[in-house]
Amino acid sequence: MRVFLKKCHLIFFIFLTGSLNLLAQEETPTRSGRGSQILDDSTVNVYGPNTTKWITENNIFQNKGDYQPLDTMLSNYHRWTYIQSSNNFYHNLGNVGTALNPIFYKHQPK
Repeated sequence: MRVFLKKCHLIFFIFLTGSLNLLAQEETPTRSGRGSQILDDSTVNVYGPNTTKWITENNIFQNKGDYQPLDTMLSNYHRWTYIQSSNNFYHNLGNVGTALNPIFYKHQPK
């Protein structure tokens, strides 16, 4: 009798886990007909370096309409510490503002 109950429990467990996996793979129904069309508003670049301009406070006070386009030539902006801007030829304690030491020895003539 115990063997029969163990087999029944095993079959029930396999059936239960198998049916849960089948429910997880249920497909969503596809829409038929026209319905609403998705507009392509989110991928259009409305603002950019040519449409956004800046002006100084001095030019506003002097009533000059000298609007400047944005500068897009940020070269080596990712090298913001002194060590990185000097091509890593120095080392420090790891914090910005600590003392620097050169990595390579500089020979000083006597």
